[in-house]
Amino acid sequence: ELGFKNKKDIEKYGIEKFVKKCKERVEKYSKIQTEQSIRLGQWMDWGNSYYTMSDENNYAIWYFLKKCHKEGFLYKGRDVVPWCPRCGTAISQHEILTEEYKELTHKSIFFKLPVQNLKKTYFLVWTTTPWPQPGAT
Repeated sequence: ELGFKNKKDIEKYGIEKFVKKCKERVEKYSKIQTEQSIRLGQWMDWGNSYYTMSDENNYAIWYFLKKCHKEGFLYKGRDVVPWCPRCGTAISQHEILTEEYKELTHKSIFFKLPVQNLKKTYFLVWTTTPWPQPGAT
């Protein structure tokens, strides 16, 4: 969207502006995802969606890190850390082991459940775990 190639591009653009753009993107696409989920019949507490970018979440993380520091659980040491020169960030173990990633196809079933007191109205259910199905009727 912004055409950045590396971390320096982000710094040149401005960290605060970049964070703001990221949050706008999350808001835009989470709204679309929520609308689609509602249309698909998912039930959630839509007014209280959880976002990892929220201030509350970030404060909780900093609070946790502060407690870990006070308890002596954090230490400064030397270790080899895989590094992405383009992004200027550490690379996770998961990112390194992507060759192990496999796309799998699981067997699944669809079935419908009648809605009580509404004739010819059903819930369509899809699952990869068919064993709860007898108890759902």
